[in-house]
Amino acid sequence: MNLKEIKDRIKAVQKTGSITKAMQNIALSKLKNSNEIYDHSKLYFDKAKNITKILFNNLDEESIFFRGRNNKKKLYILISSDRGLAGPYHSHLFSLIKDTKLDSSDILFLPIGKKGFQFIEAKKFKNSIKRPYLNRDDIMTFDYSSICKLIVDIYKEGNIDSVVFLYNKYKSITEHESVSKVVLPISFHERNDSSEYIFENKPQDMIDDVIKIYIYGEILKALANAKVSEHSSRMIAMKNATDNAEEIASKLKISYHRVRQKEITEELIDVINGSKS
Repeated sequence: MNLKEIKDRIKAVQKTGSITKAMQNIALSKLKNSNEIYDHSKLYFDKAKNITKILFNNLDEESIFFRGRNNKKKLYILISSDRGLAGPYHSHLFSLIKDTKLDSSDILFLPIGKKGFQFIEAKKFKNSIKRPYLNRDDIMTFDYSSICKLIVDIYKEGNIDSVVFLYNKYKSITEHESVSKVVLPISFHERNDSSEYIFENKPQDMIDDVIKIYIYGEILKALANAKVSEHSSRMIAMKNATDNAEEIASKLKISYHRVRQKEITEELIDVINGSKS
């Protein structure tokens, strides 16, 4: 490459580096906000789970929400992002689906996030929705009511055995784990004495509403985990991209100075040879 080509490439790499640096800072800012929601989601889920367990302990009859069925069909809630450029965030999640060796005749998907929706459509898995539920950065604006109702309705139809959440669980700023969690049926191993609670309505009549609260808590916790994992993964990916851009620019500058020095040397030799003649 000549000097102009090297100089143009240095500018292009530096421009890319400035973009990835800005994206890194944005991801860091969003990570701080999502961390706060992540902490609150755990508290909410604990309360929702406690309410559900109180109801379970006071039921006179068995409920389909607390016992399994004989068929093997499952509803998978796949929680992904709307955007890419997040390092291995989606590849880890989609590998979890591939590794389970699912029989397409026994599964139904309900994807949250554009990337998951596109993956399900590309693999031609059964999709319970025609348009994806968008997974925006502010998960508090998510339409929890409609998706909770949809999950409960699908489960009550009796065509599926269980509801399983697939998402990236946050472990640390540098690590997340793709997990699958069975949400329905709910497994409480034993009944506890709940005689101190007084119900205005019969516990049997409250099942649907309480189950929706429980699923709301599960979705909120899963979305919060996924969103913190997404922002941390994107921040690290953009930091690596920025570091690579700086390294490439540094090497190009060395090449630039070498070529420039070579041209200067050749010009000096020409001048010297010209003066001798």
